[in-house]
Amino acid sequence: MNRRDKLESLLEKYMRGNADAEEVDQLMHILQEKDNDVFPDAVRMVEFIDVEHRSAVDSGKRDEILQKILQAKKKHRSIATVSRRKRFRLLTGAAVVLLLSLGTYTVYKSFTVAAEQEIDNTQALEGVVIKLASGETRVLTEQQEIVNATGDVIGVVANEVLKVNALKNADYDGLNEIRVPYGRRFSVTLPDSTAIFLNSGSALQYASSFGIDSRSVTLIGEAYFEVAKDSSKPFTVRTGDLSIKVLGTHFNVHNYKSDKSVETVLLEGKVALYADEGKDWEKEAVVMTPGTLAVFDKQERDIELRNETNAFSHIAWIQGEMIFEKRTFCFILQTLERRFDVEIVNNNQKLSEARFTAKFDKHSLQEILESFRQSFPFEYTINNQRIIINTQE
Repeated sequence: MNRRDKLESLLEKYMRGNADAEEVDQLMHILQEKDNDVFPDAVRMVEFIDVEHRSAVDSGKRDEILQKILQAKKKHRSIATVSRRKRFRLLTGAAVVLLLSLGTYTVYKSFTVAAEQEIDNTQALEGVVIKLASGETRVLTEQQEIVNATGDVIGVVANEVLKVNALKNADYDGLNEIRVPYGRRFSVTLPDSTAIFLNSGSALQYASSFGIDSRSVTLIGEAYFEVAKDSSKPFTVRTGDLSIKVLGTHFNVHNYKSDKSVETVLLEGKVALYADEGKDWEKEAVVMTPGTLAVFDKQERDIELRNETNAFSHIAWIQGEMIFEKRTFCFILQTLERRFDVEIVNNNQKLSEARFTAKFDKHSLQEILESFRQSFPFEYTINNQRIIINTQE
């Protein structure tokens, strides 16, 4: 067994909690050998270990192995320019890996989750709201029937999901709008069984007659769609600038008002994108296949297709995770504002354009800011729901 195979075997045993004392010593010895180049291999191996299903391992030991890998990195600074483009898996719930891709170096930060958090915005200040076609507005509670002015039950809320009922009276129509505030996520199941997961700060419009003659919704914000198949009635998502037509598929759309582009990631099936809806839309449509990212420039009105090797990172928000891959700090701050229901003012212009790759799970806003601050020094103050970022003096 060569050294690389030995390293892989020891790492997997250790992370799964099956390594004995002698194997742990062997692993630490390999990681600390002089004139070796184990760091890139070690990180890549850990990334593919199924940490979600491993046996419980003392978090202190996992932190120790992370530190050993990081120590190995210090001996190989010459590979920083290459390795900064890699995406590394989060090893523990309290570990954050950051890559500053604007410069030519990589920064790693591991810290322990604080027992006391200065900012805890897991509970939104307001609820999810539905504005009915009749003009009535209701705040959606945990268990609730949504009844319109004529006494019809148009939907039922349970476990953060609104299940929309099919409309019996096809003569009545109008648009219903669901608004999800900052700090919340919400799901909708339409009458055709299509499931829609709405991210914070998003709004979805659908017709009261949805599914009778057509299937169409309008989205502002971000949503993940699992569209029920119906070849006779294609499903259309409109964003104001771009339309997405599908038969049955899984995809994510990112379209906030502040965004300069609309991003669509396809995970399963096939979709067609077009900017101008008309009788010849099929000739102008751009067809996506699974594992691709479509970026529609709102100003130039053109669509760029890219291969997306990690398409699932775009829907990590459904599970409460935030994964950023080569995103500007400005983009990240907008995401944090929606996630934590805060206002963030950034007076550090150089930092705004810096690009980072990072993954966060159940970290507080303060922990996230601290991790970025370790790789790109800046100062910030917190005053209730307002954060101000300044250049470090």
